[in-house]
Amino acid sequence: GGERREREGRGVSVHVARFVELQPAAITTMAHDDTLKILAVGRGNGDIQLWSTVAPRWHPIGVCVGAPGSQIRAVCWAQSRLFSASLDGRILEWSLSTLAPAAAEDSHGGSVWSLAASRDGNYLAAACHDGAVRIFAVTEEEGGGAVFRKALPAHDGQALSVAWGPGDQSLIAGDSLGNVRVWPLGATPGARLQYQSALLVSVRADVGGGRKSQVLVWAVCSAGSGTVFAGDSQGRTHIIDSRMGIVEKVLVAHHGSDVLALASDEASDGASAQVFSAGVDGRVVHYRKVTNGSVDGAGSSNMAADGAGGSGFGFGGMSSAPTSWVVAAAARYHTHDVRTLCLAGRFPAAAPAAATFVPPTDPSHPLNRKAARAARPGHLAKMLPCVVSGGLDTQLCLYTFERPSKPSKSRATSSDTTSKGAAGGSMAGMAGALAQAARLPPWPYQPCVSVSAPRVLPDGDREVRMLAVHSSSLDLWRWRLSPADAPPTKGSKGSASPGGEVAVGAGPGGGAAGGPGGVEPPRYAVRINTAADDNIACAAISPDGAWVACAHASRLSLYKLTEDDDGTLDVDKVNIPKAVARGSANAVTFLRAAQCLAVADRKGDILLIDLATLEVRATLRTGGGETPSQARLRSTFFRSLTMVSG
Repeated sequence: GGERREREGRGVSVHVARFVELQPAAITTMAHDDTLKILAVGRGNGDIQLWSTVAPRWHPIGVCVGAPGSQIRAVCWAQSRLFSASLDGRILEWSLSTLAPAAAEDSHGGSVWSLAASRDGNYLAAACHDGAVRIFAVTEEEGGGAVFRKALPAHDGQALSVAWGPGDQSLIAGDSLGNVRVWPLGATPGARLQYQSALLVSVRADVGGGRKSQVLVWAVCSAGSGTVFAGDSQGRTHIIDSRMGIVEKVLVAHHGSDVLALASDEASDGASAQVFSAGVDGRVVHYRKVTNGSVDGAGSSNMAADGAGGSGFGFGGMSSAPTSWVVAAAARYHTHDVRTLCLAGRFPAAAPAAATFVPPTDPSHPLNRKAARAARPGHLAKMLPCVVSGGLDTQLCLYTFERPSKPSKSRATSSDTTSKGAAGGSMAGMAGALAQAARLPPWPYQPCVSVSAPRVLPDGDREVRMLAVHSSSLDLWRWRLSPADAPPTKGSKGSASPGGEVAVGAGPGGGAAGGPGGVEPPRYAVRINTAADDNIACAAISPDGAWVACAHASRLSLYKLTEDDDGTLDVDKVNIPKAVARGSANAVTFLRAAQCLAVADRKGDILLIDLATLEVRATLRTGGGETPSQARLRSTFFRSLTMVSG
């Protein structure tokens, strides 16, 4: 009992820093590896965030730090190795152990707009700015990157999208002139680099006078059995029969806005294949193949659901039961453009709607978990295929669907199969069609703020310094706590809020004139521009507020903070050993008791840098053989790192 009262007597001041806004970058591309169960999420600032997709809780596990000027356009997995392509014309392989580039290869064709890996993981296909599709061979040794092997004939315009056909026996590419090309490749892995003349299909629409509209083919994918899907800049999804070289059907499900992404849950026979599309309108649309049971109006209802005319007969008309592609369901849970889609393994099926209100943006809410358990005990046993979407609103949206064993029978469905919008709501559509399962905010892997302990000033007040970490800069804020010898107590005048929370306002011009409990509004102190070509991997401020450490992908920097007579802060860069400065770090923190900086480098070792001498005091190797004192230091470091990251 006494111990419990002692714990309750301790107060913890919690600063609610409303004046610092988390600014995550937009999601531009994604790829999932089913073996490692890792989702790679490329963002607009050049970083690649890695998420663990082990059910039931997806969570970030690391960040491959990139450069803001690289503009990553595509990521893909080949042999459980991560590759990326960007508009700077480089194809990189990333090491999953160091989270740094392991190998780089030039595209030999300028900017790379799309990158796709073959199903066997032996080849990469890149859609290049010069209009050619180039094939790269993945090296056998990990970290060896990809080696250029062959370039398919270039054409006018730019190649914007690329995908592999069934069995890796064809390559599909879309360009900036509204054309889709299908190259037949060798039937055996040894003859994969041999190709035949491309089958050309134009998806441009007539605008009158014998003229064609200008169309960009942003995305292509294969749906099996010679069926190719193509999404263009006019909001149309084209279904192409690559065997006949004709457009079988055109679906308009994105209200005329660009279709930016396609994903296919491909089946070998094409009967149960399913396709998903997304675009500028923020919708995710699910397409499914259905059987037209009779001519009692089912065909017309299918056309109504598609939102466009098209053939109600099967591809080639060779099936006794005519089939057709229709819109099975659609959802709009994003507030802005959806840039990318990908299939991501399996996820627990969404629970039925609960009687009580459940915040749709928080799948971990207690009411949500309680409703899920009450509605379906052992709900993890029902795992469904999952598709994930991402875009300008920086969040990940997960959807589940079911794979039918055969084409569904057509039924009358209205064209309004969309959910109630970004605020969430029920979704009407076919049984087993697209259903939202979760929404994941852009959780930062590294802490975005670092706070010092209160510093005692000459006038007796205390000052707190806080470091806000951005992609390419650091912002330092400061505020005073007074008086130093009489911190606010619970229940006293001007005390902190219940629970020990001290709210920090928005500062001059953006909030209250003063804070509760003797806390003044925060003051913006200084911005540290690191002047590096790559993004910041991690940063921290020392407990006394006198040191700032910052790690990029290419170097580690240390800064000393000094205060002038007028109260302004000066920032001086401190020279540290070159062997440490030229490396990078996955985490940094300051150890108060040891008066040193602890750095976890890319090799997994921990370096302890003495702040007095600026020399490496000790190196804790991950290979074992540590002394007991080194083991204690490592334990202390990880405890401190947990406190900073927590």
